[in-house]
Amino acid sequence: MDENGRIVRESLEYAEQLYGKPLAPAAFHVEEAFKASHTDWDRAKNHVTIQIPLNMNQVDRKGQLAYEAFHVFSPATRNEATYFGEGLATLLAIEQRNYHPFPNDIKYREAVSLVRRLIAMCPDSVEKLLSARKRIALVTADDIAAICKDFPASDAQHLVRKF
Repeated sequence: MDENGRIVRESLEYAEQLYGKPLAPAAFHVEEAFKASHTDWDRAKNHVTIQIPLNMNQVDRKGQLAYEAFHVFSPATRNEATYFGEGLATLLAIEQRNYHPFPNDIKYREAVSLVRRLIAMCPDSVEKLLSARKRIALVTADDIAAICKDFPASDAQHLVRKF
């Protein structure tokens, strides 16, 4: 396995420590491309292609790969992406690598703030939601309410909104 793959694996192991083993983890590979920074999930093959920019410095590369690793842990198509998934991906990069992806983008800050509030109120909520729905992109506001009764309904609605 190459260095990028090893970094993603480390992040997947860290995510498992936080949220338990995923029920349907995806296979993956990493590509370096000019100005690319995203993941593409092939649902039929359950395979994620992670694209990161060429020539990133080591800190940014490790942080970006930690962020993208969450999309291997709980894959989603671009049309399925929610505040919940993006917030968890951001939180993984912050907690594992002390890396703040997209620090000036208010959507990412909102997403990670909502995720932090949910986890603070109900520490095992992500693990429970993953075991019930298999992928974070499939979680509904009702699912969140069933797992964490005191979490505000408006925040749950915001978490499951499309990103």
